Amino acid sequence: YLPPYSPDYNPIESLFSSMKSTIRRNDFLMQRTMTSGDDWEICARLHEIVWGTTTEDAEGWYRQCGYH
Repeated sequence: YLPPYSPDYNPIESLFSSMKSTIRRNDFLMQRTMTSGDDWEICARLHEIVWGTTTEDAEGWYRQCGYH
């Protein structure tokens, strides 16, 4: 038996939210990247965003989800 999915208990949802926020803050750069048609550049930008996540961010997301 699996309980219903709840984003409130899944820390990856906080990462996705953080990524979307970063993309919105850098709208001009992301618009240029996404319209360039260069898949490698798009992957590089997303890679920068993911690896910009700190250990403290991840620990906070786990605490927020109730994992202590």
